[in-house]
Amino acid sequence: MLVFDTETTDDETQRLRFGTFQLREGERSEMEGIFYDPDATTPSEQEVLKAEAQTRPSCRMYPVREFVERVFFTAAYEGEATVVGFNLPFDLSRLALDARRAPPVYRRNKKGESIVDRSMVGGFTMRLSDNDRRPNVRVKHISRRMAFINFADPGGNPDTRRRRGAYDPNTRGFFLDLKTLAAALTSESHSLDSLAEFLDLPGKIKFDDFGRPIDPEFVRYALRDTELTWRCYQELMRMFGQHGLKDTLPHRLYSEASLGKAYLREMGIAPWRRLQPDFDPKIIGAIMSAYFGGRAEVHRRREIVQTLYADFASMYPTVCTLMNLWRFVIASGMAHEDATTDTQAFLDRVTLADLDRRETWKRLRVLVQVQPDTDIFPVRARYSSEPIANIGLNYLTAGKPLWFTLADCVASKLLTGRSPKVVRSIRFDPLEPQPGLRSIAVSGNKDYRVDPATDDFYKRVIDLRRSVKARRKAREREGAGEAELKRLDSEQLALKILANATSYGIFIELNVDEPEETEFQVKLHASAGTRHANTVRRENPGEYFHPLLGTLITGAARLMLAITERLLIDAGLDWAFCDTDSIAFAAPRKMSLSTFEKRVRKVCAWFDRLNPYAQAGSILEFEDQNFSRELLRRDELEPLFCAAVSAKRYALLNLDAAGEPIIRKASAHGLGHLLPPYDDKDNPGVRDSGVLLWQEDLWKAIIKSIHSPNPNELPLDWREELKHPGVSQYTAATPYRLAWFTDFNRDQPYARRVKPFNFLLEFYARRPDEMARLGLLRTSDHTKRRPKPVSPYSRNPYGMLPRVRDRVTRDSVGQEWLRTSAETLRGYHRHPEAKFLDGDYLDRGPTRRRHVLVHTIEDIGKEADKWDDEEPLSADNEYTVSYGVSDTARASMFAVIRSVSKRKLARAAQVSTRSIPSDEIAAGELSDAELRLLFEVAAALAEGERKQEASDAAFVRWLAERVEERGLKIVAGELEYDPANLLKVMIGKRGVPIRLRKRLARAGCRVKGLL
Repeated sequence: MLVFDTETTDDETQRLRFGTFQLREGERSEMEGIFYDPDATTPSEQEVLKAEAQTRPSCRMYPVREFVERVFFTAAYEGEATVVGFNLPFDLSRLALDARRAPPVYRRNKKGESIVDRSMVGGFTMRLSDNDRRPNVRVKHISRRMAFINFADPGGNPDTRRRRGAYDPNTRGFFLDLKTLAAALTSESHSLDSLAEFLDLPGKIKFDDFGRPIDPEFVRYALRDTELTWRCYQELMRMFGQHGLKDTLPHRLYSEASLGKAYLREMGIAPWRRLQPDFDPKIIGAIMSAYFGGRAEVHRRREIVQTLYADFASMYPTVCTLMNLWRFVIASGMAHEDATTDTQAFLDRVTLADLDRRETWKRLRVLVQVQPDTDIFPVRARYSSEPIANIGLNYLTAGKPLWFTLADCVASKLLTGRSPKVVRSIRFDPLEPQPGLRSIAVSGNKDYRVDPATDDFYKRVIDLRRSVKARRKAREREGAGEAELKRLDSEQLALKILANATSYGIFIELNVDEPEETEFQVKLHASAGTRHANTVRRENPGEYFHPLLGTLITGAARLMLAITERLLIDAGLDWAFCDTDSIAFAAPRKMSLSTFEKRVRKVCAWFDRLNPYAQAGSILEFEDQNFSRELLRRDELEPLFCAAVSAKRYALLNLDAAGEPIIRKASAHGLGHLLPPYDDKDNPGVRDSGVLLWQEDLWKAIIKSIHSPNPNELPLDWREELKHPGVSQYTAATPYRLAWFTDFNRDQPYARRVKPFNFLLEFYARRPDEMARLGLLRTSDHTKRRPKPVSPYSRNPYGMLPRVRDRVTRDSVGQEWLRTSAETLRGYHRHPEAKFLDGDYLDRGPTRRRHVLVHTIEDIGKEADKWDDEEPLSADNEYTVSYGVSDTARASMFAVIRSVSKRKLARAAQVSTRSIPSDEIAAGELSDAELRLLFEVAAALAEGERKQEASDAAFVRWLAERVEERGLKIVAGELEYDPANLLKVMIGKRGVPIRLRKRLARAGCRVKGLL
C-alpha cells in the first residue's frame, strides 16, 4: 500500500509545497520518502528536505512529477497497491496537472450493447501525468464524509494497461480514504487528530504554522503525520476485521449503510429489486407518497419549562422487530392484496390498549389511501416563504384521497378520537425465504451467531448490544482495566452501528445524479397516478432499496410518539419537543418534581410489554441528562429544564445556586456551518453539552434573554470576536462550486488556481433594507440585489475581506455588506416553527396544529440530504429534485388565479398585469415557480374575499336584528328602509357613511333610495 500526505501553502491556492509517503508490503516498510514542488519551494527549503531525508534509512526524495511517475503510478496503477490517506480527494488534487468535469463514459457491455456509465458524472477527472497512457484519477464528492475515487479507463496500447492475472482493462484501482472508513466504523466525523485520539494513538505533533518556511520541525511533523495515518489505518483495519466480512473490501465501505449492506451480502440476502424487478411501479409510487421520515417538533416555544427527557431504545430496530419486518428482508419477494374493508374495521375498533400488545403491530404492514377530513396526518408543505418543504403533524382536509401508513391512521385516531375514512387499502406479506441464506457471527464473535432464516436479526443484534453494555458496567464496578473497558465499548458501538445501518437507511436510499444540460422525460408514478414529467436529474435506487420497509419503519416510529403524546395528555402532562425517537415531557406549573416523575414513569412503564428484547424493562427510558452530574447516579434526579426554539433547536439545562444555567445537552442545528468566532484554547473541541464553547455560550444567552424584559432581543456582546464578519468554510467539492472562481482561475496555471477540493469561504450579506437602516445604502438603491459573497480560502478568513466577490455576478463585495457574527446569530433564538400556529418569529409559549386545506399537489423526488447544517449553500436548490405539478393541477391552479381581479393580483404579487396569463395556453408557459407565486397570492386574495363576504353577511344579520327590534320593515328577504330611519338606528344623524353604503351593497342589502 501507498500511504501519503501533502503540505500546502496557506493561501487561497493551497498549492503543493511538499509531501511525505510510505510504501508498504503488509506490515513491512519498503520505502518512505519526501516529494516536493520545485516551483513552490526555495533552494534552501529543498536542502532542508534533503537533509531530513538523509537522516532516515530508506528515505527517498523526489520532485513531485517524478514521484507521480515512479512511485504513485508504479505502485497504485501497475502494482495495484491500495492508496491510503486522510481526506484523499484533497491530496490527489494537489498532484494533478489539470482537472475538469467528469463526463459520462460510453462503452459496450458483455452483450455488445452500448451503455452509458454515469457513475462519476458530477465529479472531477484529474490529469496527473503528461503520458497519455497513464489514466486520469476520477473523484466524485458524495457527502462531507465520502467520495468515490477510481482510475479512468486509460488510453493507448492495451498491453501497457494494468493486469490482474488476466487482462482487465476496466480495473479501477484501490483508494482508501480513512476519513470515510472511520465514519463508517465509528458513525462519527473525524479529523486526523480526533481519530488518533479516538483510537488512543499517541504521537500527533501540534503544529499550525503552515505558512512558515520549511524547516526541520515542519518536515518532522509531516513525516510523523504520515506515520500516524498508517497507524490509524492499522487500527481501523483491526476494527473492520472484527466484523468478519470476507466478501467486502474496506475501500468499498463508504458509510454505515455500506456496512449494513455488507452484512446482508454476507448472509446471502439478495436485494428485493433484483428478486422482483417487475413489481408494479404504481404501488411503489403510492408507497413513496406515504414516506415522511422522522417527526421533529417543538410544542413549548421560547420559554423555560421543567422537563424529564426520555428516548426510545433503538427505535428503528425495535419497530422492525415488533412488525416482524426481517421476514421481508430475507423473503424472495412480497405479495399484496386489497384490505379496504378489513382496514376500516380495524381502525374503527382499535384502541390504545390494543397497541400495548405486540401482535397488533404485525397488523400494521398496510398502506392506506384515506379521504382526509380534519384528521391529523404528517403534511409536507411550504409553511413559510422558505424554499424548503417542511413536515408537520397537522389537521388535514383534502378533496382528493392521499396515501399514508396504517400506523399514521392509528396515530390520527389516538389524537382526534375519530377513524380516518379509508378509500383503499393494500396489505403486504412476505413470500417464502430466499434459498441459500447463511448464518454469520456478528462482529466476528462466534458467541454472536445469527441464522437469518430463523433469527430476527434486529432483535438478536440489540440483545447482543445490551448484554455487552451490561457486561461493561459490571466489569467497571469490578475495577477492570482501561483496555478491557475500551474493548467492550468498541464492541457495543459496532453493534449499535450495525443495528441502525441495517434497519432503515439502506431501504430508502436514492442517489441523485448531478443535473444534465438538457431536460429529459421520465415516467412518474405518484399519489395522483401516473404521468410523464421533465427533469434534469436522475434518481437511482440504492442496491437494497425497499421503499415499503423505509415507509413502514418511520410510520411506526411516529406512532410511538403519538402514543406517548396521548398518554401524557391523559396523565395531565405536557411536552416541550420531540425528535424522531425522543421526547421532553413538560411539567404543568406548580406540579412537584416527585409528582411529575411519578406520572412520567407511569407513561414510560406503559411500553414495558412492547419490549421485544431479552432484557426486561420499558423501551422508553430516562436519559442521563435527568440525573445528578455526580457519576450520573441513576437514583437521584436533578431538576432539568428545557429551552426550545424550533425543531431540532433546543437545550437541556440545570440551574446552579445562583440561577445560572448549566448546559447538559444542546443542539448545534443551524450553527454547524459557521466557523467558530472563538474557541476554548485550554480545552478545544466538543464539550460535555455536545457542542462547542461558543455554541454553549449562545444557548446561555438565549436562556437569559427568555427571562429578560425584552425576550425578542438577544444581546450578543459577550465577546469582542462577535463583531467580526460571520464566515463558513466549505469545500469546492463539485464543478458547480468550483465555477464560482472562474474569474480568479482565468489565465492561471493549475498550481495557482483554486483547485478541486480546495477549501473556500462564504460570508453572509446584509439585506438592502438593513443597509439602508444603517445608512450604508441610498434610498434609491433599496431594490439592489442582495449579494452572495464568497472568497478563496485562507487560514485567516478576515485577511480575505478585500477579495470577497459575489459568486453570481463576480463583482467585488465591500465589507460594509458583510454581516458580523453577532448579526448572523441575532435571529437564531426567534427561528420560527412555521409548520404550526403560534410558531412565528415573535411567538412564545405553546404551539398549535394548523388546519391544512389541500388544493394542489407538487410532485417531488428525493428530499435533499445535503440540505443540512453543513450545506446551507444548497438553498440555491442545487440538490432539489422536483417534478413540478401535473397538467390537471396546473389547470386547477389557473382557475384560482382567474377567479380574482387581475389588477388586485398584480398589485399583491408585485408583478405587472401583462405577466398574468389570460388563458390556459398562456398559463402553460409559466414556470412552476411563477405559477406557484400567482396561485398562492390569488388563493390568499380569494380567501380574503371569502372572509370579507362572511363578515359582511354577519354584519347584515346583526343589522337586521336591530332593525326588527325597532319595528322597521324587511321586504322580500332584503332590508328596505328609509335613510332617516337607518340613521336613527345606526348613528342618529343625517347622511349615510360611504363605507357603510359599500358594505351593505357588497352584502346585497338595498337601502331605499340608495344602492
